Amino acid sequence: MEKINTNTAEQKQPVILVVDDNQQNLELLQAYLEDVDCTTISAHDGLEALEIVKKNPPDLILLDVMMPKMSGFEVCKRLKNDSKTTEIPIIM
Repeated sequence: MEKINTNTAEQKQPVILVVDDNQQNLELLQAYLEDVDCTTISAHDGLEALEIVKKNPPDLILLDVMMPKMSGFEVCKRLKNDSKTTEIPIIM
């Protein structure tokens, strides 16, 4: 019987995008996520978040609701209406 190696180098760390206009909130969320085997990236507003997602879609988005330039609701709406990003889970 052949043994299957489940720890392959091909497995990548999940990427979590944290979006919040409050720097303290970003730092707090990133500190919580340090114990999770993942890569975190951050955005300070909705427009920056959309640019990041367009270039490199994350596996999960933690999204603030009330932000300048574009609310979390609008960001969520745009991502869910785009076939390239509709499957990305978003927690608001």
